[in-house]
Amino acid sequence: MKSNFQCLNCGKCCNSYYAQINITIGDIIRISDFMKKPISYILKNFIGINAFGDPENPEKFSYEFGINMPCALRKDEKCSVYQARPLNCRLFPYWVLVHASKSGSKDFIDDSYKCMSGINLNEKELKKYDNYVKVIGEALMEEGEFTDKILDDIQIMRSVDLQHNQDYKKIAEKYKDVQKPEDFKKLEEEKIRLAKEIFSELDDHQISLIEEKAKNPDLVEKIKNNTEKIQDAEKILD
Repeated sequence: MKSNFQCLNCGKCCNSYYAQINITIGDIIRISDFMKKPISYILKNFIGINAFGDPENPEKFSYEFGINMPCALRKDEKCSVYQARPLNCRLFPYWVLVHASKSGSKDFIDDSYKCMSGINLNEKELKKYDNYVKVIGEALMEEGEFTDKILDDIQIMRSVDLQHNQDYKKIAEKYKDVQKPEDFKKLEEEKIRLAKEIFSELDDHQISLIEEKAKNPDLVEKIKNNTEKIQDAEKILD
């Protein structure tokens, strides 16, 4: 029985198309700074507007910044921008482990992720992970607000309802009797792909607008402050 989390570099969380990872404008700026590449390069090669399912309505998807899966930032079986990795990447699987330990339920733990299988956190590790999740979670909430405003300002389509989509109806019919977890994952993949196709891609004008808004002095200062908090939070895990 393990008492702490250890990444095994299996890449499952980096490659699973159904496990979409939404990111913030702060994440994009940090990756851009780390790679010494313009935001336009990051948006054209690694990040786009991706579809995220509504847990309460299987036919609805929202559009947010997300990593294009499988993540092309993963190279040689490791994250090539680990020091600047997105907030949601930092949270996984710590928030899952904390929630499972606090609730006493293992339902949230997917044993197919070998890094989480068989973990039984001791009190010291649980406290450490809980503190880390709080700091990263606060940064995520704050930067999520900046990000939503930018997407709204440039008039990005924010959601889609597949209820009357003919292709969705075919997918739903195809998987109507699914029982196995792997089939549910395939179903989710097909729905995500369909929703992403409906949005298409960011165009050059939208990318230019995003770059321009990312230069806002107030935003830059807030992201800088958050980055310092994130760097300090990493020390909690030492």
